[in-house]
Amino acid sequence: MLRVLFTVVAVLMILCYGGYQVYTLVSPAVKTQTAYKTSEYHTIDTQVYVLRKETEITGSPSGVMVPTVANGSRVAKDDTVAYVFEDSASAERYVESLKIQQEIERCESFSGNNAALTDVERLDEEVDSNFLLYLDALDSGNYETACDLAGEFNDTLTRFKIATGEAIDFTQKKAELQKQLETLKGEIKQLSAITASGAGYYVSSTDGYEHKVDYDQALNLTVDQIEQALDTSNSSTVIEGTMGKLIQDFDWYLTCVVNVNQVADFEVGDTVRVSLPDTVAEPIDTTVAALNNESDGRAALILKCNQMNEQLATLRIEDAKIILAEYDGLKIPSTAVRTNEEGEKGVYVLKGNIALFKKIDILYSTEDYVIVSLNSEDNEVKLYEQVITEGKDISDGKVIR
Repeated sequence: MLRVLFTVVAVLMILCYGGYQVYTLVSPAVKTQTAYKTSEYHTIDTQVYVLRKETEITGSPSGVMVPTVANGSRVAKDDTVAYVFEDSASAERYVESLKIQQEIERCESFSGNNAALTDVERLDEEVDSNFLLYLDALDSGNYETACDLAGEFNDTLTRFKIATGEAIDFTQKKAELQKQLETLKGEIKQLSAITASGAGYYVSSTDGYEHKVDYDQALNLTVDQIEQALDTSNSSTVIEGTMGKLIQDFDWYLTCVVNVNQVADFEVGDTVRVSLPDTVAEPIDTTVAALNNESDGRAALILKCNQMNEQLATLRIEDAKIILAEYDGLKIPSTAVRTNEEGEKGVYVLKGNIALFKKIDILYSTEDYVIVSLNSEDNEVKLYEQVITEGKDISDGKVIR
């Protein structure tokens, strides 16, 4: 009986030892994370009310309106900014006709011998570049830009194929598209054209806040006035019969309420970058136009901007981050940061199967991660290196099995 028991115990020990050996083979001795470049901001989080000099475009509201220019586009007086169609079917056919016309123009651009298509190396680089830009736009959630970049990628790829000798005949496709276009044009019932009443930036819709705050009093706004503007419980008033609006001044304002201590270093004329994460992909440049302090420790901050595009043209009440400082560098988990015997901060990176200690120059730190300078002589970590985030008994030069 004892012999049987000893045999069972021995077998179990062998199985446990074998299992441990398998575990050590399949389980990594360390965990790593790639050092990626990033930008981090130290910010004032607030809410802004966007103030512009705006004038509604009035007209007949009957019918279906289709803009002919994008929001934020610069237009001159009497420029056509939209068409009004009898019904939604005609409007849809008009939009489809524009897409077909673009396809016809693409076919024409690819037809014939084009000397610009012979630089194969440059086109190859453009294919890669356009594809990466497309992926970046998708990753940042900018799907409208991604759609445009997808078209550019497709065009560049087609040019590359032509340049490398692939025969592509666009004649038949162009003829089919022209036939579709003629059919559509015969089915479109257009009522009228909407023209700009003056020069400015066109926006195809109104939100009812166009006259809530006096644009000419922007620099004199108080904390109470801005808070009232930001209060969405106050109803907006949309004027009936409007067919869009014009932004009639290059300068527009982001107005907000901040703590006086937060902007103690701000002066009129200072350049300040503002992030609008819910609407605009990249921070915008503004200038401090006014800083009206109140006795209760708050201030009305008025920031002036003259940038304009499709996203900026429709801003009104937005969550914003006023950037006080920017840190560009490598993002590394805080758990990876160690201190060596000389008291130098650094991390271990994995080179092949060897752990190497590399010094870092920390620009900015949080509980979860640090931002490390890429340009400092005190930083030894390089972009895309594998930083060890977890592991036992790690030392400089140690072989990781």
